[in-house]
Amino acid sequence: MKKILSLIIVGSVLLLSSLASRATTITFDAVDLTDVGSGDLWQYSYTVTNNGPANPLQAFRIFFALGSYENLALGFAPTDWDPIVVQPGTFVGLNDGYYDVLSVDPAVPFGPGLALGESAGLFSVQFDWIGNGTPGSQAFSIYNPATFAELDTGFTVPSPIPLPAAVWLFGSGIAGLMIFARRKVGSR
Repeated sequence: MKKILSLIIVGSVLLLSSLASRATTITFDAVDLTDVGSGDLWQYSYTVTNNGPANPLQAFRIFFALGSYENLALGFAPTDWDPIVVQPGTFVGLNDGYYDVLSVDPAVPFGPGLALGESAGLFSVQFDWIGNGTPGSQAFSIYNPATFAELDTGFTVPSPIPLPAAVWLFGSGIAGLMIFARRKVGSR
């Protein structure tokens, strides 16, 4: 029993320490729209969460690898953000395309962006997938729009699929039965 308790404590400490790490998170939902033309038409919808180090987060760029993506098209963006797309292979020396988004405010050079802990969603882009299998994670960069200094980098991650409450209830019931059975066997 002491061994199980110590494993739970160590696991909890590791989990909490990983949650405390400070990095920007960009999650995506992928939707296969239809087969159109030469490739598969997809739409990615992104949610950006500023967990640091940029304060505020005013600009980000998501990369689309040459040879895997083509025909990038703007989808939605919140009203206070201005997106553009650059097609893969457009510029010499820059093979990857990208979806670039800047926080805007007519009264000042750049908009307020996202403060630490804030999230914004409804960023979307459509594209033809010409790679193998299905599209997945993409590299991203957070940058300072005034200096273009890179502040953070990472990879997009699929949006988590929430487990229904019934799964949690079932799991806790099974755990309770296991504890009860163990105590009953131990008392004999």
